[in-house]
Amino acid sequence: EGDKINVKVANVDVVKEQIAVTTRQLASQAKVGEKVEGTMMSESKAGIFFDAGYSRDFLAPNNLLSKPKDEYTRGEVADLTVMQVDGDRVTVSDKEDVGKPIATFVRGQEVAGKVVRYMDSVGIFMDIGASRDALWRTKGPGATVLPKDPKEYAAGEEVSGLIITRLDAAAQTLEVAMPGAEMVETSLSMETLKVGEEVSGTVTKTIAFGVFVDIGAERDALYAISQLEKPLSEYQPGDKLEGLRVTEVDAQRQRLGVSARPVAGEYDVGQEVTGKVTKIMEFGLFVDIGASVDALAPTALLSKDTGEYTEGEVLEDLKVTRVDIPGNKIAVGQQAGAGSSEATTSIDKLEVGSKVSGVVRGIREYGIFVDIGLGRTDALMPNSMLGDVTSAAFKPNQKIEVYIAQIDAAQNRVTV
Repeated sequence: EGDKINVKVANVDVVKEQIAVTTRQLASQAKVGEKVEGTMMSESKAGIFFDAGYSRDFLAPNNLLSKPKDEYTRGEVADLTVMQVDGDRVTVSDKEDVGKPIATFVRGQEVAGKVVRYMDSVGIFMDIGASRDALWRTKGPGATVLPKDPKEYAAGEEVSGLIITRLDAAAQTLEVAMPGAEMVETSLSMETLKVGEEVSGTVTKTIAFGVFVDIGAERDALYAISQLEKPLSEYQPGDKLEGLRVTEVDAQRQRLGVSARPVAGEYDVGQEVTGKVTKIMEFGLFVDIGASVDALAPTALLSKDTGEYTEGEVLEDLKVTRVDIPGNKIAVGQQAGAGSSEATTSIDKLEVGSKVSGVVRGIREYGIFVDIGLGRTDALMPNSMLGDVTSAAFKPNQKIEVYIAQIDAAQNRVTV
């Protein structure tokens, strides 16, 4: 106590009023391709976590491990290669022949490779010296016409003059094609696809968090593991899937999602539903009501504090309070607290520093929720902004005047 040390801010949580610091190098400062030494700390479904001396442990996913996961022991030291850096989340591999990280390639780069295998449902997989084989696509989004029948390419055959056409470091995927090759027409466009649209498709790849499905669009759609109708291990490339619905369309980020479950547009406001708590957050609960997306039950519409709920708990007294059809989002509340609350203003009309009238709707350990006329969205007044009083000084339905302190339109959150 009393020693002076130099630290870096590693994380800031405004809601919990917590700041995490570290004397280590920040994980976000790791470099793709860098060689580091790591100590095995723990394992998860996704892979093995290694302590490499940074502010956060590095993950070696299952597909980048040099041996079966159960052969690793806590404290074991391994030589690692940094494959991907996404903020403070770092992906590594302990394989000696892992190849170049996908993030070191660029779109348009000319490469040569060897044929690894041909898969009728998608195309030819090529070894171009990367950590994952690149796909020379003949079917589905981005497919091109090859110089010869794809079945005529033999394993080990060398092909030069290819260029990288698609690169997704997060999904660890690469695609290549011949420059100027004729495109194979696709039947669907991300510009015209709508959430809720029914589609069918073919499984192209299985990964730790789901299945990628070719639905005939520019890119494959993700069928998330939480939505699958059977165990992930039972899905194989080439499997035909029917009765899917589009759950996400983001042309800007090139993201597509599908599910066999109902989308938000199939629910009505006021509809009674039953759900299972899947995640507990400071601002509410995420609840599986059988839809293609977990519904959010905000704290203001719960009958008790979030800390009194448990994951897996079944809630039978829920009502749908809001449906966002284009965004495929659903909000629910327990019937005891899900009364009508018509909006008298909108978040885009609020200004930081302005004074507004409100009504106390919820009192929590970390602050109070205030209805300032945003309908189903209550503003949070955290303890740090209560001044000289505590949350115990307020009563439900008490009328108060507050100042707008922070507006997060993207998350639809207001702090007062």
